[in-house]
Amino acid sequence: MNKSSTPGIKQIQYDRQLRLWGDHGQKALESGRVCLIGANALGTEILKALVLPGLGSFTIIDHELVTLADCGSNFFVHSSMINQSRARITCDFLTQLNPDVHGIYIDKPSIDDLLKQNTFDFSQFNIVITANLSINTLNILANHLWMLKIPLLVARIYGFIGTIRLQIFEHYVIEAHPDDTIPDLRLDQPLNTFINYCNSIDLNSLTREEHLHLPSLIILFKTLQIWQKQHNRNDLPHTHIDKDEFKKILDQLSHHSSYDIHDKEKYLENFEEAKRTIPSRLVKTNLPSTIKELFQDQSCFELSEQTNIFWFIIHAIKLFTENEGQGLLPVRGEVPDMITNTDSYIKILKIYQEQAKKDCEIVNNYLFDLLKKYRLSNEYIDSYDLAEIYCNNASFLKVLRTTAIKNENNLIDETDSNLSWYIGLYLCDLFYEKFHRYPGEFLSDDRQFEIDLNDLKQISKKLSSKHFLTDDKQQILEELCRYGASELHSIAAFIGGCCAQEAIKLITHQYIPIDNTLIYNGIQQSINKQYNQINADPILIEIAWTAHDYDLHTIPSLQLVTNPLVSRQFSPISNKIFTNLQQLNAEYARYAVWFPYPKLAVAELDPPSGLFQCSNVGENYSIHLSCEQGGGVISKIDFASFGTAIGACGQMKQGTCDAANSSDIIQRACIGQQKCSVTASTDLFGDPCTGTPKRLLVQIECNPPQNNTYWNFTHIDPMLEDFLKATDGHSRIISFSTQPTWLFQQDTPHIYPDNATYVDWGYPVGTKFIDDTMQTLGDYYGRLFAWYTRGGFIDEYGLKHNSGYEYDWDYTEIFNEVEAEHQMTVEYYTRAYDAVIQGIRRHTNNYDMKYVGMALGSKSLEKIIV
Repeated sequence: MNKSSTPGIKQIQYDRQLRLWGDHGQKALESGRVCLIGANALGTEILKALVLPGLGSFTIIDHELVTLADCGSNFFVHSSMINQSRARITCDFLTQLNPDVHGIYIDKPSIDDLLKQNTFDFSQFNIVITANLSINTLNILANHLWMLKIPLLVARIYGFIGTIRLQIFEHYVIEAHPDDTIPDLRLDQPLNTFINYCNSIDLNSLTREEHLHLPSLIILFKTLQIWQKQHNRNDLPHTHIDKDEFKKILDQLSHHSSYDIHDKEKYLENFEEAKRTIPSRLVKTNLPSTIKELFQDQSCFELSEQTNIFWFIIHAIKLFTENEGQGLLPVRGEVPDMITNTDSYIKILKIYQEQAKKDCEIVNNYLFDLLKKYRLSNEYIDSYDLAEIYCNNASFLKVLRTTAIKNENNLIDETDSNLSWYIGLYLCDLFYEKFHRYPGEFLSDDRQFEIDLNDLKQISKKLSSKHFLTDDKQQILEELCRYGASELHSIAAFIGGCCAQEAIKLITHQYIPIDNTLIYNGIQQSINKQYNQINADPILIEIAWTAHDYDLHTIPSLQLVTNPLVSRQFSPISNKIFTNLQQLNAEYARYAVWFPYPKLAVAELDPPSGLFQCSNVGENYSIHLSCEQGGGVISKIDFASFGTAIGACGQMKQGTCDAANSSDIIQRACIGQQKCSVTASTDLFGDPCTGTPKRLLVQIECNPPQNNTYWNFTHIDPMLEDFLKATDGHSRIISFSTQPTWLFQQDTPHIYPDNATYVDWGYPVGTKFIDDTMQTLGDYYGRLFAWYTRGGFIDEYGLKHNSGYEYDWDYTEIFNEVEAEHQMTVEYYTRAYDAVIQGIRRHTNNYDMKYVGMALGSKSLEKIIV
């Protein structure tokens, strides 16, 4: 495990996206510089989706003033800002979304004047984005950026239609993150260390447990060795007859002398997995055609001091492939999950990782020699890290080169429906060139609409070789006239989000950007992509419908994470969600009770406090105190402060800000009462420190004395009820993944949101439990599960809490992403895992429940192995 301490605010804030593009991707994004031209609704939506994930800086160029039309579509302006600088206002609000992002604006001169003066340095940006820029200005800008080799994203919305056009001279995709990949296992050309490991395993001498947990990869290779020996071959089975014989050998290996008669009827998961994965693991290892193209690219051969580092590394990988690799790329060093024990899996993983490391070192040596030859070695001192990323993704490296933006009248006769919308927008641009307004933009009456439509048709006929309009195109032109260049916020938000994602791909060099143009049709809610080779020859795919390789059994599954949208207490759509879930008939549906909403995830948010009862709420929320449990009344106010007091129950102390009347007000409201409620407001207490966030902390005692706990299932019960009802009759996995923060060592108690619908990304505090035996942890989970499976539980002070629930489910997952949320090592998690199971069994007497773990947020197991 990393020796770093508890993750910082940034790691928590950007947690989701770090899983998509990693620390190095986030670092690239935080160094990114974006220029946006046009602070309209579309432009601000694009920047919003870049600012929130942590873009380094942005520059807005927009000379327009806020108009009434802006107020109807742009959420960053309102009517009080009309006639003010649109660039300044939107820049101010956007930077407030994320203080880490630096933003500036240019509202004078206009973009047209900047281009005429030719003094503005666009080369300072990673990417330039335009939002609804006029065609004349766009063409001048596009030509300028093409010469500078700066990527240009052209975003546009027009009524219900949205488009994104990418112009880029050359872009390198380093981490493509393909959805489906064949594991790089090379069973047809196995690693020597893998052969030695497999040969060290004698199937006949394995114990029953060892045979049951034999990795499917070993099973496949052992079967392959026997099959090749029987047929005197060194290739893979590829015909139906070959595969049938291969499966027969595999079935024979599944029998073992140590099994008794009952075991023979047992479902051997590891052997079934081996049979199921034949199509993905017994594959020929070769050099991908896309990589061959890179090796043959002119840029790979013509290296110079000005050549991008990408081509140096490609050349180094090419040298490896031609020499040590014997025609193959470096080993990726990844092994897919399989049914086996941890020790066996890690042994196989290390074999591939060690080979990947050796291959990477060779590539890095080639790279160093190349950089030294061109006097660039000092610029890339840490070349190994670069080489490692490239080697791990060698099969998926890609170069994207789009065409330059020019007048696209060569597409005018295309008949594709979505492309026709794109052509229609181009015609609207030509209309704008001629009339200095868009068709339908300023309609005085129906007659003006007909005039504009007729003018638009005439422009189309002049450009078309067919000299007539089809019915579909005529309807599209009519619809565009009705839009009148209007901006709809829903379309702006969608296209803005898509455009921001494309920008992030370009900045991080991860994932594959659109190749040319994306067209969104908001009427049909459809997306169409237009590539550079519009008239390319079709790809012929032949399917042998009668061939049968293996049986495929697919069942739907999903994960549902607790949040306000799925709670009937807060959401109008929760009923629909669970109705659809029931209709899905999903198996192994996973219910994750996760930390971002603590009141929806933790049943005991505060620790038991003995004879003291405490409450801690923020401004405009109410404390609720009660001595009803023991039939007594509130007899003493030990502490009361409205201000900046801190401390846990029994340890509360005043801060520098305190309302002097706090104790008097609480005493008047609560003393002698069985229960009382008081709102923490300046109306009641006055304002002891204007502008400072304040909280109300209170500690009381009851007469007769009463022991106090804080179990509360108010918000947790309804969601679990609905989930279990919707999945009744199917297998379920329940994950109460969030532990109360008070179980962990920390300097001051963590303050969670008073509102159950508010997010708290900082809730997982601490890395070590207060109770090193972890019995308290086990007791928390034991009581939690007793509440749902045994009708209730006995709390820390012997009081019975009744629920009436007697649910049952198949699997319980213990914790979530343990290396991220509380930085647990494997050893520490294993102890916690055992403590939770013991606690559940102790409080429920249920020994039939099955348990699974560990769920990781990291892609690689090595990150948490000490």
